[in-house]
Amino acid sequence: DNFFTSLNLAKDLYSKLTFLTGTLRRNRKGIPPNILSKYNVGERKYKRKNYMLMLGYRQRKSNKKPVLLLSTNSKASNGQRSKKRGNKVYITNKPTIIRAYNDYMGGVDSNDQMLHQYLSDRKTLKFWKKITFNIIGRMVLNAYILYKENTTNPMSRLHFTVSLINQLSSEWFDVKESRPGNESNSDRECGAGDAPQPVNEFFIKLPNRKEKNCCECSAASTSKGGKRRKSTFICRNCKKGLHPKCYPRHKC
Repeated sequence: DNFFTSLNLAKDLYSKLTFLTGTLRRNRKGIPPNILSKYNVGERKYKRKNYMLMLGYRQRKSNKKPVLLLSTNSKASNGQRSKKRGNKVYITNKPTIIRAYNDYMGGVDSNDQMLHQYLSDRKTLKFWKKITFNIIGRMVLNAYILYKENTTNPMSRLHFTVSLINQLSSEWFDVKESRPGNESNSDRECGAGDAPQPVNEFFIKLPNRKEKNCCECSAASTSKGGKRRKSTFICRNCKKGLHPKCYPRHKC
């Protein structure tokens, strides 16, 4: 959440009677110099201005830089929390602002963990791709949550996602044809597969990997000295070869 948290955002939300508590990036404008200085292990530094409280805290030696937090609903105080490991009880002393952040950010972290379980999050120079796939991933996750709440015996999330992909793509993509060597004897004897197979209300799949020149893009390609462009699909109405991607501009 440090990507969004800033002093201006805190002011705007507070003016609308909404509190904010979140981690802060070091390059944000308005951070006091003492908050950005060096920290010893366990050291914490506070800075308050009116309703805004800023904290810098280095908890462990492994933390090279302190974590910075900004809150409009916290006090500059510490709180103790006990943890039991085996037969021993450990007491930790942390700032209350960090305790509040950890208590209420659990839902957001859980949502992100569930989202990235099946989300392709590769680095890309085109930020809109990352945003688009993130939105689609959240739509699928929300759909699965609603599906589980309204089903007595729900399928796994993986099976749900695969089923959703198959249903959405079934209109445009046919199941890959089996190789001739995999055909059964009965299929070869009766000539099964010799007839065109319907794909949807717009296309028919040609049998035996037959192809026809696409009536839309093939002529344009050959007129420019290019190669013929063939398709394994034909238009259901005019029976001319046609790529699915060329259908929007096809008229018959």
